[in-house]
Amino acid sequence: MKYCDSIFYFVLLFFQQIREDVEHHSQTVGTCLDTVRQLVATGGEVLSAEEITSLEKNGKQLKTRYDRASDQSEKLLRKLTTASDELRKYK
Repeated sequence: MKYCDSIFYFVLLFFQQIREDVEHHSQTVGTCLDTVRQLVATGGEVLSAEEITSLEKNGKQLKTRYDRASDQSEKLLRKLTTASDELRKYK
């Protein structure tokens, strides 16, 4: 059973690190999205309509992907933490 405990503990630590990494990138992603919004709003003089459309599309994709990574990592870490707590009850 100790082997399983060690593996579970390793998995829990691994997902905690993933969650922290996702949270750490929050400000960078937000800054990037702000920059995209500024470029879309003011870049008409320099950028073509196609480039602006591409920026908008890629900005939306970035936000969607980041939000999904954040939500999924939070849910998974919460489930693993709950499972860990439940396992400790039976030791």
